[in-house]
Amino acid sequence: MTLADDSGLEVETLGDPPGVCSARFAGPEAGDEENNRLLLKMLAGRPARERRARFRCVMSIAVPGEIYPARGSCPVALPGTLAAAEVSVSIQYSFINRQG
Repeated sequence: MTLADDSGLEVETLGDPPGVCSARFAGPEAGDEENNRLLLKMLAGRPARERRARFRCVMSIAVPGEIYPARGSCPVALPGTLAAAEVSVSIQYSFINRQG
């Protein structure tokens, strides 16, 4: 059996980046603070309705002859600062059986 996963923040108004590149968004050596700063800079001046985003996670389990993918997302709104954000989320998981 093999398990693989990836996750990231998708910002609608930016065309869904940073996505799975969230950890490397501001460059390979950047940390959370630099990544957050770059994202907020890209969203500067945009109204709240253009700050919609979602945290997406995708994973798959593979066993001989079968693959079972799953995905889930949590919708969020990005305020002026990310570190102080208090976000209420609901998680919706969609499990897909590729055999069906």
